[in-house]
Amino acid sequence: MALTAQLGIGAETTYATPVTVTRFQEFISESVTPEVITAESNALRASGLYRRTNAYCRSVSGYGGSVSFEPLTKGFGIWLKYMLGTVATSGATDSAYTHTFTSGSLCGAGTSFTLQVNRPVGACGTTPQAFTYSGGKVASWKMSMSVGGLLTVDLTLLFADGTTATALATASYPTGAEPFCWGGASIKVNGTIVPVDDWSVEVDNMLKDDRRSIQASTARGEPVRDGIPTITANFTCDWSGLTHYNALTAGTLVSFEALCTNPTLIGTTSTPELKITVPKVRIDEAGTSVSGVEMLKESVAGQGLYDGTNQAITVTYTTADATP
Repeated sequence: MALTAQLGIGAETTYATPVTVTRFQEFISESVTPEVITAESNALRASGLYRRTNAYCRSVSGYGGSVSFEPLTKGFGIWLKYMLGTVATSGATDSAYTHTFTSGSLCGAGTSFTLQVNRPVGACGTTPQAFTYSGGKVASWKMSMSVGGLLTVDLTLLFADGTTATALATASYPTGAEPFCWGGASIKVNGTIVPVDDWSVEVDNMLKDDRRSIQASTARGEPVRDGIPTITANFTCDWSGLTHYNALTAGTLVSFEALCTNPTLIGTTSTPELKITVPKVRIDEAGTSVSGVEMLKESVAGQGLYDGTNQAITVTYTTADATP
C-alpha cells in the first residue's frame, strides 16, 4: 500500500545540485521515471540470429514525469514560483500575505528544485524507499476544477538527475491548510460571472527537454525556453446565448478570471484566495451542436495573448504564508 507515500520539495541554489527537501505537499499521484537511451548495434556476424548481450550501450539522460495534487491554502506558493518564474509579495494585511506570480525566467540560478518521493516497499508499505530528483523544472502545468470537486493542479516535470541513495526526509505539513472547494469558486469573462460546469487553465512553458550532446556525459543540459509559451483557458457552460460564439466569429478578445476562495479566516476579515487572471484571451472554440434531447452545453476554449502592457497571465495567492 502507498498510504505512507510522501512528496517533498527543496529550492536549489545551483541547477541540478540537490538539496534536502523541506517543504512537503499532499499529493494524488506521481509518475517520475528515468529517460533511458539505448544504442544498439546492427552489425552482422556468423550465427548472429539475435542481438548479442554485449552489443548495446544504455544510458540515463534525465528523468521526467507528472505530479498531481490539490493546492491548499498554505504551502502552494513554492510551486507557483517554478510554474511561472517571478513573484512579488505584499502584506501582511490582517495577517494575510498576497504573493503575485507572473511569467519570468525559468533558467539559471534559483530556478530549479529538488523533489523527493517516498515509494514504500512491500504489500503493507512499511519499508520506505526514497527517490530523489535534482534539477527540477516545470515544463507545463494545468489548474482545473469541476462541479463537486476541488481545485487540482497537474504538473509535467523534468529533472537532470536522480538517486535512490538519499535518506528519506522527515515530512511535516502546514497546520490548518485546507483545499479550495468548488462552492467557493467562480469564473468571470469580461468581468461578468459565467456559471460553468468545469474550467481549466493550461500553460506550456516550451522548455527544450532534449539538450543532449556528445560531451563525455549523457546528462541532459538545463532545459531552456525553445519557443513561445502558450496559455489556454477552457470552460463548459450552458448554451445560453451568442456571447462567446460572437466573440469567436468576430475575433474579439475577452478577459478571463478564475477565482478560488476558502471561507476559513486568516485574520479578522481576510480569507485565503487563489486567482488566475488572463487579461486578453482570443476565443478559438465556442458554440454548440445538437446530438440528442439533452440540454445543450457550450465548450469554450481560447488562447491567452500579450497586449504589450499587461502580464499575459497572473496568479495571485493570498495566504498566511509570509514567503512563497
